[in-house]
Amino acid sequence: MTHPCRNLRTAFGKWGLTNHCRTSRTAGGYEIIYGERHYRASLLAGAKTIKATIYDHITDDEAEDMSLSENLQREQVRPTEEAKAFKRLLEKGRHDMYSLVSRFGRSEKYIYTRLKLNELYEPIGELLDNGTITVSVG
Repeated sequence: MTHPCRNLRTAFGKWGLTNHCRTSRTAGGYEIIYGERHYRASLLAGAKTIKATIYDHITDDEAEDMSLSENLQREQVRPTEEAKAFKRLLEKGRHDMYSLVSRFGRSEKYIYTRLKLNELYEPIGELLDNGTITVSVG
């Protein structure tokens, strides 16, 4: 199986980086909030610089919310990844069910179903993530 960054690297060689990374300033430089795969792929493609949006004065909580939100909106998010992210957003107390529904455009039923996946035994979650079984079976 081809590594995802290698696929992105091939695309970058042709068109360059199409999505900006999001970063925040740290004492020692910058920290990527999201766009890590794009960053790594651009390095593999030989890029010397990348486009990035820099957020100043962002809290760790805000950066985590941004990162989780971006990851949940990717295509092909594994169901158990999605389940863990929704659970984490709820446990941090910064979101409730209604804000998750609003933010991600998913129904309550969809989010509840994903949250239930957190209760699966790990081998069942792996079957779910690799497509051997469906969410409804899990």
